[in-house]
Order: sequence, then C-alpha cells, then structure tokens
Amino acid sequence: MKTDGWHDEERRKLVRALNEGGCLLCRDKDAAQHHWCTWYVMETHREPDYRRRVARNGGFCAPHTRLLMTSSDGVHVLPALFGDLVSSALAGVTYYRCDACAKMTAAVGRRLGTVVRWLDDPEVLAGAGRLCTQHLLDVLETAPWQLASTLTALASGQPDTPPSDPDLPIRAAHLATAVDLLVQQDKQLNDESTVERVRAGLDRSCCPVCRARAQGGLRYTSWLLDQDLDRLDPGESALCPAHLGDATALDPRGAGRIAEVLHRSEQARLAQLADRLAATPQARMSARLRAAWPPLTRGNRTEAAAALRRPERFVAEALRNFRHNEPSCATCAASELAERRELALLEAAAHHSTVRERWTHGHGLCRDHAPRAAPEVATQVLRSRLALLGWELDETRRKRAWRTRHEPATPAETSWPRAIPFLCGDAYLGLTATEFHDQDNR
Repeated sequence: MKTDGWHDEERRKLVRALNEGGCLLCRDKDAAQHHWCTWYVMETHREPDYRRRVARNGGFCAPHTRLLMTSSDGVHVLPALFGDLVSSALAGVTYYRCDACAKMTAAVGRRLGTVVRWLDDPEVLAGAGRLCTQHLLDVLETAPWQLASTLTALASGQPDTPPSDPDLPIRAAHLATAVDLLVQQDKQLNDESTVERVRAGLDRSCCPVCRARAQGGLRYTSWLLDQDLDRLDPGESALCPAHLGDATALDPRGAGRIAEVLHRSEQARLAQLADRLAATPQARMSARLRAAWPPLTRGNRTEAAAALRRPERFVAEALRNFRHNEPSCATCAASELAERRELALLEAAAHHSTVRERWTHGHGLCRDHAPRAAPEVATQVLRSRLALLGWELDETRRKRAWRTRHEPATPAETSWPRAIPFLCGDAYLGLTATEFHDQDNR
C-alpha cells in the first residue's frame, strides 16, 4: 500500500471524486471538452501555432464542429477556422485528427491511470463501481490481472449506465427534421430514375455521400425502433452508445427496449468472461506444476500446457477475446453501406452526359469523399468551390473590421455555413445548411 503523505492525499482526492456521483471518467471527459471550447473561443483560436496545427490536422470532428457552430460565442471563430481549413484542403492535407477529442482522451487516460494505480485500495475499488459501463470495462482491460475477476463481477452487477454524450442534445434538436426529410425523400424514390436521383443529389446544397451516410444510419435506427426485437438476430439490435442516444431522442420507449436487450447481451458476455477467468492458472509456478502433472501422466499435453500457462497471459487473452467478440453497431454498418453504395453510384454515373453537367453546376462532394468517387471530376469541382469559398471567408473576416463599416453587406459574409458541407459534412447530420439552421430558428 502507498502510505507517504503525497500519495495518501491523491488517494483521498480520488475516493472523494469517485463518490461525487455519476461516472468520474465521463465528468473528466466533459470537463476537458468544456475547457477546450472555452479557451479556444476566448484565446487559442488566435494563436498562430495552434491555428497551423488545427489546419494541419484537418480541423475538428463533427460533434466539436457542431458545438462551435451552435454556440453564440463559437460562431464568431468559424470564418477564420474554415478559412484555414480551406487553405489546408487546397494544399492537399489529408490527415484528420481532432485536437479536442485528443484532449478528452488524454484527460480520461490520466484519470484511468490513477484509478488503476489505486485499485488495490478497497475504497477505490468500491468507487469504481460508480463508473459507467464503458469506462468500467476500460478499467477492467488495463487493471492488474489479479483484479480481473473482481472487476468482472463488479461489472456484472452494475445497472446499464451509458457514457455521457454532450453532443446528443445538439443532435436531438435536428433528428426529427432529418427523419421527416428522409420519409419525404424515400417516397420519391419510385418516381425517380437512377440518373435523376444522382442529379438531384448533386444539385442539393450538401455532399450527397455525407447525406447518404447519415440517412442510411437514420433509416436503420427508425426501422429498428418499430421491430419486435425478440424476432431479430442478436446483432441486428446492437447499437453503439451514440446511436442508442439517437434512438432515445426519436423514441424513448422503443430505445428503452433496445437498451434492455443490449444490457442482457452484455451481462451474458460478462458471465462467459467470468467463467473463463475462473479457470485462470495459479500464480505460483509450483502450484501450476502440480496442476499440470495429472494430465501430463495421462498423456494430455494440451491440458497440461494450459495448466502451465502464466496467469497474466491467460487473463490478457481472455480480455482480448472479450473485446474482440463485442457486437458491432448495426446502425454504423448501415451508414457505411449507404456511403459505399452512394460512392459506387456516383462513380458509375460519372460519364453520363447529364450527370457531368450537374457536376459542373451542382454542389459536389466534400473534401473527404471527392477523392473516392470519380476523382477526376469531383476533385476538380471541389477545388473550384473551395477557392471561391476561401475568398468569401476572407471577405467575412475583412468586413468585421471597423474601417470597413462603410461597405455594403453581401452574401459573402454568410459564407461559413456553406463551408461546412465541404469541410465536415457530418456536422450537419446529412442536412443542408438551410435545413439545419431552419431548425435552430424555430
């Protein structure tokens, strides 16, 4: 046990934090996001080094872009941010890493290390039971092997507690609109030829692949909410925390049924893990030799080798198998399939004369999808759109100066919402800028 004064103070703070209510690691993650957003809006968006790093990393992920564009303070930093991203996209930057996500991951990692370091303390171990399911499993994966069985039992007796999702309230305000538009669009599918469908997608003021991806996931989630879950294959009702949150926003009762099925499935997996861990070989080599001797005398070398295995390797393998067998999200799979099919459709239709005309006059693809479908057309169109957008964003920043107050207002000053479908299409949940911001104004 750690007994010096500094370590004892660390233990007391950790126990107090674990007992404050809710998941400590979720609170740390949310606090890191709040800290990043506050300082980015107040200060770091002006720092040249940080601006260059964000531009080099390709900007922020969809949830953190949404966070900035839906807050009154965050909106003011977007023209400069998007101007930097346009420049980096035109320069050929293809590496994307959200700095805000990295800071949140680092905050959780630091706290996770502290929790694991003190797990031999009974109060800390008891406090770990207050973590959400996802973070408790993270503790299980990184804890000393001797505690694997104890933590598995702790997770088995825990009620279903999903991780926090501060982006959900922002998404929820737009999901109903997205569903209504999806229903209207699906009704028109039988009346449109394939070529007409492609042209309509290219005419719309958003990336057609981003829209298809978002709608593919939303279509599956909406369908799943209306199903008898007992009649589905187990994998068909598996949802990741984010998509389960979306389901909750659309239909709390239906999502509650899905959550119950997922919780039962996770409890069954934990029970299997507990059975597996019960067979962990002894820590002492002499005990393992005694356990291996009877099967060895019977000529059963496989059983003897299993008894001789080092326990830490046995536990590590059991945990790897547990993670590897975790069911994948069916909505994520539906989104990815819709994305692939839309890319294939655009590629197949690229040489059709009327479709090529819409490439020239329509919206085009975002920076992520342009290189993946008809790149000889899509990339050229994207560069032309970005070059003009870059000028408009620069004009927006220029006209904010006091010395330009005599100049007339133009549509260029409202360019930042139009930049999002080119730079981070997921931020609009597959909607156009008008569709997304009309919901904000209701």
